[in-house]
Amino acid sequence: MKKIDININKYVDLEEIFALYGEYGDYIDKYIIYSICADNLGISFSEIRDYVNSAGLKLTEEEITIFLKDKEKEDNQDNTKEDNSNKSKSQIFADNFMKKLKASTYELNPTTLEYFNMYLGSLKQNAINLVNLVENIGNDEYKEIFDSLDIDIIGDKINYDDAIRLCKPIIYNVLKIRKMEKKANNKETYLTFSVSKEYLGRDGLSLSDICPPIGYQLMTYEAISEDGYIELTDKQKRNMIEKANEELSMTMDMLSELNYGDSKRLGYINKKRN
Repeated sequence: MKKIDININKYVDLEEIFALYGEYGDYIDKYIIYSICADNLGISFSEIRDYVNSAGLKLTEEEITIFLKDKEKEDNQDNTKEDNSNKSKSQIFADNFMKKLKASTYELNPTTLEYFNMYLGSLKQNAINLVNLVENIGNDEYKEIFDSLDIDIIGDKINYDDAIRLCKPIIYNVLKIRKMEKKANNKETYLTFSVSKEYLGRDGLSLSDICPPIGYQLMTYEAISEDGYIELTDKQKRNMIEKANEELSMTMDMLSELNYGDSKRLGYINKKRN
């Protein structure tokens, strides 16, 4: 998906409100978030919740299986019986292997449906959680959550930078839901796409490992600006680095104490031997 760029000046004249309100000029009404999301999604903000809740895998396992079997019959209609009389054993083995591989194309792995349901479920939950945040700007009961996300709110208004931080993951998640829903409900998808728990297990993975985590933010170095989540502020990034350094320092101190204790015990043992 392409990067989401938001020009806040299209929706509010920051210079004008800064001139009017001074330091409070950086704070905007939450309804501007509604307009930004609506422009990027083609639906009103009030429709986002209903769309997200209704999105999902509509195809059944039976429908997909019937489609795949019909497709197999159709593709095999023009295949004539092969003459193996002039083929070597290795050629026959290779041909049979390819036939089995092709046959697997027409088999539905139920894990694939689990994958789509879980993937869409995660996107939907994240989208709804973000919509709830926007709707509760100014609600004191959400103050602790906003503080933890380093979102600056005064009264019922939000800092425009934080408004953009909220808009981007909402837009991303809804667009991603549309894309994944279309893919999941296209029968042709199951001819070329399959998810197997067996293959995942070989790499030590589970379905949850290949689906988006549920949460407002991802507090990892690899995902400090991950699409679909509220981007970490510079303050949050510094705190994360400081916390990691503190944990590393504590670990080093513990190792140092262990090494000192081992050395002391070893010295005592050598002294006894002498």
